Amino acid sequence: MAPPAMVAFPLTIPASTMLDTNAPLIAAFAHHQSGRVAEAEEQYRLILEREPAQADVWQLFGVLASQSGRHDLAAQNLLHALALSPESPAHLLSAAAVFNAAGHQDVAETLLRRALRLRGDIVEALRQLCERWGWQGRYAEAIPLARVQSALDPSAAGPILDVGAMSGQIGRIEEARTALHRAARLDPASAAAFNLAWLDVVDARRHDMAEVRLRVALAANPTHVDALHNMGCSLLNLSRPREAAMCLARANRLAPHRIDVVNAIASAGLYLPLPDAEPCFQAAHAFEERFLRPLYPQDPAHANWPDPNRRLRVGYLSTDLHAAQPVARNLEPVLRAHDRERFDLFVYSDIPILDPTVERFQALSGGWRMVAGLSDEALAQGIRSDGIDILVVLAGHFDGNRLSVCAHQPAPVQISHHDVTTSAMPVIDALIVDRVIGARPLSECFTERLMRLPSYVIMAPPDDPPPLTPPPLLRNGFPTFGCFNNPAKMSDATLDLWARVLSATPDARLRLKYQKHYDAPACRARILDHLVAGGVDPTRVEFLPGSLNSVSEHLALYDGVDVALDPFPFSGSTTTFEALFMGVPVVTLPQPRLVARWSASILTTVGLTSFIADSPDDYIAIAQRAATDSHGLATLRAGLRERVLASSLCDAPRMARHLERVYRALWRRWCAKVAQKQRNGEGEA
Repeated sequence: MAPPAMVAFPLTIPASTMLDTNAPLIAAFAHHQSGRVAEAEEQYRLILEREPAQADVWQLFGVLASQSGRHDLAAQNLLHALALSPESPAHLLSAAAVFNAAGHQDVAETLLRRALRLRGDIVEALRQLCERWGWQGRYAEAIPLARVQSALDPSAAGPILDVGAMSGQIGRIEEARTALHRAARLDPASAAAFNLAWLDVVDARRHDMAEVRLRVALAANPTHVDALHNMGCSLLNLSRPREAAMCLARANRLAPHRIDVVNAIASAGLYLPLPDAEPCFQAAHAFEERFLRPLYPQDPAHANWPDPNRRLRVGYLSTDLHAAQPVARNLEPVLRAHDRERFDLFVYSDIPILDPTVERFQALSGGWRMVAGLSDEALAQGIRSDGIDILVVLAGHFDGNRLSVCAHQPAPVQISHHDVTTSAMPVIDALIVDRVIGARPLSECFTERLMRLPSYVIMAPPDDPPPLTPPPLLRNGFPTFGCFNNPAKMSDATLDLWARVLSATPDARLRLKYQKHYDAPACRARILDHLVAGGVDPTRVEFLPGSLNSVSEHLALYDGVDVALDPFPFSGSTTTFEALFMGVPVVTLPQPRLVARWSASILTTVGLTSFIADSPDDYIAIAQRAATDSHGLATLRAGLRERVLASSLCDAPRMARHLERVYRALWRRWCAKVAQKQRNGEGEA
């Protein structure tokens, strides 16, 4: 669902004023309809000077002011209309639209509720309130409103489509499926097909089924941007990044303003080898130039006190601070370890979820803000009002995160963290990496300054980990390689290299798992086809059954893996930590890109640099040597968990101090700029 926008109500003269004797109003309205704003305003003012109790004229004058961008005057006029006629649904609807356009969404919601209390069948009020609540994630409240709309107009596909989409969001899958099938019958060319495809993904991680439904939707409507976007995402999850990038590029041409599409294109580029990925990154730069750069303030004029040593307000912005998200697992221990005497922490949670993880983040923050449904501009204003000194945007290219908020420069210092490529936004000051991830040379260009920490990844150890077991090589008599990464990461080059690894270790097996993705025959077939083409017997490859295990159950599956193989160019991170925690070494092949070096960073941190290959041949040699050394595997497995726990991977206070030093250095840099500007008589930077 789209963010609420001001509704352009049809302009009609209210019946009470449709009198031959009211010629001035008819003339004013004619000017209004024809877009002659100045003439219409002059006539409305003259009428109200003579008859200030004309509520309908105040309403029309308010609509005129809003349409010409004068929201304060519009609100004032609509409040006059409501004071004179407090029970007029038309006035309430107009006022709601005006206040919404002015950024006062809470006032708009109150007015819409009042209109519905007067009359429960006002379709426009139902639609606006349903749209607003849907955008805020208040699906359980919005669904009944959509059902009322559907009952009022049973032939309309839109309301029942909303019922289906929102029911799916809160896990009422069968209810969603029933509603979406009905919407598809009412309007075969509607968005129902792509929503059904989305349900396939939510319910079963079946991107192959989603692809089939999306092709049906696109056959009916080839320019359906949401269907193209979802198709691109499903193709990416089916390990077809080139097709995904082409599909997303088509969506981008149709809707160049859609930042979610541009972020998906940039994500597709992460899975492609260079130079194939270059057009994806160019799309992000083109979006910044066309749509974000015009938003950059000429003079941000921050009111933050430029004292280099004072206590700082740090704001973290993310959609990922909930259960099962790697960003949440990285950030939570750091927030616990932050120095509260020197840093006041605010968290801007951009997802309408409340689970135990969210509640923990809420307890850890000095200021907690639920910001789902706010426009970028409104969110930026809230950040500015909170007096945030340093804004940290987490995983900006993933999961609907909001890098674009930074275009409004709500904070003096803006940082990108837990991201894997440039934001393409010069108004973002820094991108956090470490000395391995950000080591030169890099094939990428950055608009931000790379801030290289001594180490990068921080993970909270699981609460109830399974016990370590001996390497399966000892009980099976043959080695087992494994990879529990998203199959989207398994590039053609990765699979070709794995075929060579298996050929060099002829009795080895390969175990693959990732949620329910391998339930898709197309996903399994692509991987097997590559390996078989490389001479691998398909019976040597095992796809573990699809399930969404608990953390402990998931980790226990490493009992059957001797050595983990890392994909490229998009390497593992959480999966690498988990493998090491379970005593399983990981072989990686870093490349000159940020996204390709996460595993190398983790291995360096725990002192396993011997598992970092410098060429494909070296990757094969390391994997073969490790997988056939039963004594070495047993020794490493027995002590690796303690090694991980003793390393900086689990040292949250150390990571917090590193980040705080970066925050303070960037803050002092800004303060120095302000001081220089003041010495030059130029005001704030």
